Amino acid sequence: MIKGLGIFAWFGYVMPASRRLELIKEAGFDAVSLWWEDEEEGDKYYILDSARKMKLEVENIHLPIEGCDDFWHKDSAKRVAAVSKYLAWIHDCKMHNIPIMVMHVSNNNTSLEPCIEGINALSVLAEEAEKCGVMLAVENTQGQERFIPYVFSQIKSPNLGFCYDSSHDWLLSTQKTKLLNRFGNRLTVLHISDNDGKEDRHWLPWEGIIDWNLVASNIPACFNWYLTLEVFPKLKEEPFAFLVAANERAAKLRNLIDIQGTSI
Repeated sequence: MIKGLGIFAWFGYVMPASRRLELIKEAGFDAVSLWWEDEEEGDKYYILDSARKMKLEVENIHLPIEGCDDFWHKDSAKRVAAVSKYLAWIHDCKMHNIPIMVMHVSNNNTSLEPCIEGINALSVLAEEAEKCGVMLAVENTQGQERFIPYVFSQIKSPNLGFCYDSSHDWLLSTQKTKLLNRFGNRLTVLHISDNDGKEDRHWLPWEGIIDWNLVASNIPACFNWYLTLEVFPKLKEEPFAFLVAANERAAKLRNLIDIQGTSI
């Protein structure tokens, strides 16, 4: 059963992070996801503390994307540097009681291919995550149909899960929800948003072309984390009104999942 409703702490409006978090709480959300870099108002630890003071669960942090392709690089120095950087983020999660770390394992380097050297690098992270009690959630991104199945077939760690991004699925996959259906037993994080089939718009559900009945029917009934939106406004409106609408769409999708969710 879905634990509650969440939203990414950045939702398309320029304002102090503390004010964004306050509006998120007032709109009825239970949890937030945080981008794990500093902002002008304060560093990431200040924003983390601000969320918790407002009684918002910090479900996960999303790591910076730059350098994720280095896991598959032929240059071993690049792989070692990537591992070192990600290990520090795992230790951040342990120190600050953050349960999940969302990461990409592929981005824009189309010349790279899945390889055993990359698996060895990621295995080091998975082993450390187990020791620290942290879940790693690998997101479906560019190259998802090559990298995601390979990673999950090679690394069986219970601390390596799947972050399903609905917008990426509709933009990048040849068969919608195939990865969600195949790896639903490893589903740890949902990144929910809609698009027009052309760009990663981050619209609210039911504002684009995504088939939400199909998505809902492939989310396992045993999924017990948050239904988290990663959304921006399609049309200009007041931020609180947007968040209220976002909460209503998230609740609508949760109800659909409760009705149609699959058993594994």
